[in-house]
Amino acid sequence: MGNISKMMTKLNANTGIMTGLSPALVVVYRGDKNPIYELGKLDNGMGLKDIAQFGNVTKLQNSLKSLSGVKGVYVAGNAPVAPGSKVTTTFNAEPGDKIAYATMFGFSNDWFYANEQSIDANTKGDISLKTSLFDSGTGIDQYPGAGNHQALFGGTPQSENKVISKVGSFYPVPAVQNVIKVTVN
Repeated sequence: MGNISKMMTKLNANTGIMTGLSPALVVVYRGDKNPIYELGKLDNGMGLKDIAQFGNVTKLQNSLKSLSGVKGVYVAGNAPVAPGSKVTTTFNAEPGDKIAYATMFGFSNDWFYANEQSIDANTKGDISLKTSLFDSGTGIDQYPGAGNHQALFGGTPQSENKVISKVGSFYPVPAVQNVIKVTVN
């Protein structure tokens, strides 16, 4: 008959973009400025690119430790985080401290999840709604999970030099809360 609506409904419900995540970097700090990134600014070269492109937290972890105002840097997980899995870390915080976090959107050239809003380190509960998906501006974007320059497929992202921005709707990326859940206990 040529009517594909039933098949389309089933395929749309059972397919789409999925991704793993990198270990998550968590920083406890004082001040008004998120030490991991600044929206609308170029990557500062401290290591965010390494997370966004390759899932490697080491350079940013070491860079953050030397900043004034940073009280502690922690890593949740030690290997890629598969869909449906979880990682945890314990951190120390005092009243007035804030937390920031970042993790790679695995099937991308240079995307990362991070908190967009400031978060009091003594907040408890689900803070996923404070999380957004960002483009680090360091690698030319390709379709998530299908780009031949994506690190998880053995590629190296083609370099670009743009400001850090939120990932828009050019690609059919799932809602943040359908990919990552961030909870502070």
